[in-house]
Order: sequence, then C-alpha cells, then structure tokens
Amino acid sequence: MNKEQLTDQLLLVLSDTPKPLNISQILKELDANSNGIESSNIEEILVELSENKLVSKNSKGKYKLFDNSTDVYEGYYNYKRGHSVVVVIDSENSIFYVENEHSYTALDGDKVLVKLSDIKKGKKYGVVVDIVERKNNEIEGTVEFSGGEYYLKTNPDKYRYDFLIEWHDDLGLLEGKKAKGVLTNWSNPKKPPKVKVKVVNENIEDLRSAFDRIVDEYELNEVFPDKVQKEANKIKDPSETKISKGRKDIRDKFIITVDPADAKDFDDAISLEYDENNNIVLGVHIADVSFYVPENSEIDIEARERGNSTYLVDRVVPMLPEVLSNDICSLKPNIDRNAFSVFMTLDSNYELIHYELHETLINSKKRYSYEEALDAINGGKDENSELMQTLAEISQKLRHKRFENGGINFSSSELRFELNEDRIPIKSNIKSATKSTQMIEEFMLLANRSVTLFVKELSKKAGNMETLPFIYRIHEDPDRAIVNEAFQFIGHLTGNKFKKVSEVRAKDINNILNRFEDTPNSPVINQVLIRSMAKAIYSQKNYGHFGLGFEDYTHFTSPIRRYADLVVHRLLKEYMKSKGKASKSRIDYLKPFTKSVSDHISLTERKSMEAERASNKLAAVIMVRNKVGNEYNGTVTGVINFGLFLILDELNVEGLLHVKDLGNDYYRFDEKNLKFVGKRTKTEFTIGTRLRVKIAKINIGKSQIDFEFIEKL
Repeated sequence: MNKEQLTDQLLLVLSDTPKPLNISQILKELDANSNGIESSNIEEILVELSENKLVSKNSKGKYKLFDNSTDVYEGYYNYKRGHSVVVVIDSENSIFYVENEHSYTALDGDKVLVKLSDIKKGKKYGVVVDIVERKNNEIEGTVEFSGGEYYLKTNPDKYRYDFLIEWHDDLGLLEGKKAKGVLTNWSNPKKPPKVKVKVVNENIEDLRSAFDRIVDEYELNEVFPDKVQKEANKIKDPSETKISKGRKDIRDKFIITVDPADAKDFDDAISLEYDENNNIVLGVHIADVSFYVPENSEIDIEARERGNSTYLVDRVVPMLPEVLSNDICSLKPNIDRNAFSVFMTLDSNYELIHYELHETLINSKKRYSYEEALDAINGGKDENSELMQTLAEISQKLRHKRFENGGINFSSSELRFELNEDRIPIKSNIKSATKSTQMIEEFMLLANRSVTLFVKELSKKAGNMETLPFIYRIHEDPDRAIVNEAFQFIGHLTGNKFKKVSEVRAKDINNILNRFEDTPNSPVINQVLIRSMAKAIYSQKNYGHFGLGFEDYTHFTSPIRRYADLVVHRLLKEYMKSKGKASKSRIDYLKPFTKSVSDHISLTERKSMEAERASNKLAAVIMVRNKVGNEYNGTVTGVINFGLFLILDELNVEGLLHVKDLGNDYYRFDEKNLKFVGKRTKTEFTIGTRLRVKIAKINIGKSQIDFEFIEKL
C-alpha cells in the first residue's frame, strides 16, 4: 500500500468513526499487522494532514477529521456508473468529487454533508460525513440467493451495492423475481445496507421473458430472413394447382393422420389395404417438402443451418417458415396435399416382403389426436373403430417381432406442460406410450427401415460397388464396461447379482427390463440402462441401430421438422429417377456433402435437445413458484457428490436436496455405487430412495428448485 492509498484509508477510518482515535486504535482499524503498516508511517501522514487542516489532534492525543463548519457543505449526492459527486447547494453549484470509499452511506439523490478533503488540479475532492435526508427509501431489484443470504440485486449503474434482505419466511417465493424493498437504518458503511421487501411484482412479461432467455442462450432464431420468407410466400398451395407430372393420384384412398392434440405440422399419414394374396399393404405417406424446397434454395440453406425444429414449452422454433410447416406441406384433413409415400407389404407372419416408393397426391380423410385414436382402438364409438383396432393389432405384432429380433423395450414417457392463456405453465403431465402412440411409432420405424433397404437394394441392382451416398440414423453398440457398471448398480439396487457380459446383447437388457417391469424400481432401472447406451446420431456410414435392432435405418418420416429427412427424400427421388445410376462427379459431391450434413445436424439436434430440457426445467420452476413451503413425496433420480436429485410424484418436477440438509449425520459419498451413507446411522440414500421433502426455495433466473429434507419413506 503506497502513501496515497494509506492516506485515503486513514481518512476513511476517521470519517467512519464518530469518536476521535489514538494511534493504536487507528492501527487496529487499518489491520496494520496484516497489511504491514508501521506506526511511524501513520504518524508522518497524520502530521501532514494536520498541517493541511484535514485532521485535528485533541489534548488526549486522539485524532479526528478537522471540524470546521466552513469546510462542511450541504449538497446532493449523485452516483452513476461507478462515479460519485456531490453538487453543493450554493450560488455556484460547486461540485465535489467523491471516491466511492469516501461516500459514507450515501445513495443516489440523498442530501448529504460533504467535507473538503483535497484540491487536485483545480478539482475539489470531498468526504461525505453525514446524511441529511434520504431521497427515496424504496429500492428496486431482483431477489437472489447467495452465501446463505437473500439479496436485492440492483442496477449497478444506479447503486454501489446489492442490498441484504432482512429474513422472512416467504423469501423462497421471491427468488428470481422483481421486487421493491424499503431501506432500513444504514449508518455503518462497513456493513451491507439492508432492506425489507415491500412489493413483489409478478409481471407476466417477466415470466415470458424468462423463456425468451432460453431462445437467446441457445441461439435459436425465431425470425426467418426476408429472402427466405419471400421465397416461401411465392409457393402455391397444391390444392390450387394441377397434379405434377409423374405424381400418383391416390386421393381416393382412405388416409388418416394421428398426432398430438396440439400439433400444427402434420408430417405423416397412414393407410391400410390388402393385396390379391390378402397380404397387408401398409401405406405411410409423408409430407413432400422436397417438392417445394429445392436443393440450395434460400429456404433450403436456412433449413440446413437450423438442422431441425426445436419444441420448447411455450413455443416452436421451426426449421421451415410457417407457411410451409403449418400449411402448404402439412397433411391437413380434406385438403389435397403432395406426399412421398412408401407402401409396405407384410405377409401373414408380419414379415416385410415388398416395398414401393411413389410421389403421390393425397387427401387425408380424418385427423385423429392420439387420445381419440386410443379411444377408437379401445372400442369407443367411432365410425373407423374397426380400422383403428386392426392397425393397432398390426403395430403390436410388429413391435413384438422387433423386440424378438434385437430391439430394446425401453419404456418411454414425455413431460408435457399445460399452459394458461398467457402461455405460462400451470400443470404438468407425464405422457406415457399408449397403443395409439406405439401404432404410429411402429409404422414410422418400418417406413424408415424400408426406404433404407430400398437404397441398399437399388445400389446392388445398379451394379454399384458400394451403396449410394446416404444419410443414416445410427446407434452404435454400447460400451461393455459402462453396461456392466449399470448391471452392477441394478444388482445392488434390487438385491440381485448380474454376471458381467463379454458382449452386450439386447436380449440381456430386455431380460432385466422385463424382470422389473411392474416394480417400483422400474423407472430407475429404465433410466440407468438408457444412460449406459451410446447416443444416436446421423452418419454417412451405416453402422446400424442397436437400440431398434435394425441393420439399416434412416430418418424419412419428418421432413417438416428434420433436415435429415429432407435430404433423404431428395436422394431417394434422385436415385429412383436414375435407377441407381449416379455419375462419378455426383458421387464425389454427395460423399462429403452427406458427411458434412450428418455432422452438422447431429450437433443442431443436440443443441435443440439441450434447449428443450432447459425449457422444461424453467417451466417446472415457474409452475411451482407459488408452492414454496409445501411438502411432497418424491424419488431420488440422481446422486452427485453434493446432493440428491428428486422428482416429485404429484408435480413431476425435479430439484436438488443438498447433502448438508440430509439430517443429523455426516454422509459419505460412495461414487462407485452412487449413494450417500451416514457415518453414524449407516442410513443410505441412492437412486430409487423414496423421500418426503419440502420445496425450500426456487430460482427462476437459474431454473433451480431446492428441497428441504423431511423424512425417508
């Protein structure tokens, strides 16, 4: 600390202390031992300050700031962006520059007393010595939790400090929210200023802007460039144009769509017929996006960059302009639409024996929601109930055969939020697989597999040495060591012992899933095994799909929302037209192109998944913002070194229970077995443990829910 800095610190000490101080007291206030300050240094500075009439010494050898009323001025303290001045109330409106550390407890706009401390280059420098009148006791900011305390985080351009909030039981409700606080008595600048929260503004726009942050954070673009939108607006509705050359007119066929109730973009439709041998002919009809979006058009370039649509809780960020995704391409009922259809023939054993691809013109006769379709499947009153039951039966046969042939029977569920009229989450539901969702899933899987087999077979017929360039959806074999660790954990969880495997087989995984299917541990076991799998990605090389049990698989059925499918459509059409013959120059172009696109859309898919998870987390916090203090039962879903993650039964939301809040014991983290063990009580907390907890606090800004331990169930 140089002499100038030491002088400033000494003046600050004297300005903060109403009583005179001797040398020893000054050294103590300056923490002289820690800062290496000698008493001789202080004595030298005090002599200079006394000579300049900034400090006075009394008969007892104690020092205080020079008290001369002619050197104390009344004025208004102004603070902005880290700089402070006092505008003196005199005829000249003199300005005193004030260092922040010499500002005492002044806030912007306060009437203060300022003492002249120095004059440098014609500028007057002062020290605020008292507050005459507060301008406004009301402070605005956002409630935040840090270091065990709640603070009102303020605009740093307006305030030098964040304000400590005086405790009350409802603080957990306020975290992350805009609030107003009333300043309590603040006379010691060494302690943080305190406020009492007075008003909390739950502005709907503030909640909606929290969702906007997800869009910004993940760099999702809701607006299409003008050149893209203009190109899209020029596209004509197929119902108003003549059927294109080579397109098969199947508008007379009975075709239906089955989608979520709130869906707007209808990618796929289905139909059922029988051939002359009474074999099943299953039709899957997909929106023909590639007809409207040529390669390297403005729409195509933008769609490629986006990679896919992103489905957030409160909005969809589409891959294509809405005039295409929700209208012209969407397979709406009772309207002519261009489609790309695959007709798959199944024998009496539900084996795929033939497939054909056609560009078609369809007219969907009915739109079903999943709930309506399920009702018809279950015998509800519906004019097409017999058809729906037959379709469901076919899909269940296909599903059973897929698992027999190596597909893994993971249970699937999806968290969905109900929104109010302001698009704010008010309720959550777990949507589990039903016969209607499984029906569409199996038909789409079969279509995706069929078109991949088509390219493979066409390549061979054309005499190509290798399969034509293509984009595959691959899921590589899992790491054996990771799967064995999962088996070991499940064994510990269930009190069973599973042998280590030298080769990971779908059969072994299915055996475990089936064994514990109807037990309380089933959801946990399902998640543990899913996490042990590799991630499915896109690739120009065909490595098969381990999870589905398919050697050949792609994505064909969702070109409105996935760029992979759009490219696959184009390639299929190109190869159909050329009968599998492609020039060397075209092959040389497509090989690096399919690799580049596969790599890129694998990344955009991952980004969208992360954004969707972040959106769900935020929605959960917003949904429970008024439930702080309520108790719920829940299940531990994750264990990390500082606590437990739980999902609450009733609300379907996840939060953290910190290890320090587990109770009257010291808990050791067993990383290998993912559990905490009490040193004294030997109580264990692991994945699947049932607990009763209280929602202790929430943070909308950080999308966090924190729990307080009540008891182990």
